[in-house]
Amino acid sequence: MRTRSRARILLSLVILLLACCAPLGEPLIGPVAPPPPGMARLVVYRPLEYYGTQTMPLLYLNGASAGVTQNGGVLVRDVPPGTYLISVAPSESYPGQFKTIAVRSGDTFFVNIQPLPSPCTSIILGFSRCSGDTFIVTVVDPQIGFPQVQGLRLLAAGGARLRPSARS
Repeated sequence: MRTRSRARILLSLVILLLACCAPLGEPLIGPVAPPPPGMARLVVYRPLEYYGTQTMPLLYLNGASAGVTQNGGVLVRDVPPGTYLISVAPSESYPGQFKTIAVRSGDTFFVNIQPLPSPCTSIILGFSRCSGDTFIVTVVDPQIGFPQVQGLRLLAAGGARLRPSARS
């Protein structure tokens, strides 16, 4: 009986190790294709930071989940024209951290999800308490965003089943 449970544990560990070796996405190299007719394209990315947070907050467009952001990863989302609130969660609160954009058919926007350094504060008896991660959404000029996404892993591409905000 003990041998059987040890074998299961060992098999589980081997499977987990093999899963870690799987590629996490192809690197994005070269131009970003234009959006399909009648759509706009959002290229959402987090620059690779070796010593930064590995937290993977969810990306939201108008409150609807549109993917998981990762350190060194790119999400490409095709959306209908309209107004979109771009946010991520979980994230500690910060003034102006989320952005609203109005997109038209044929537009391509680059959106940088950047974590702020997580400050730790000292409390009584020398123990420290660190707050959670805070992420800032920044809409970046394509001349800057395009080179920044080169070599990052393409995590997901394609249409997000989203509707523009009622304000559009």
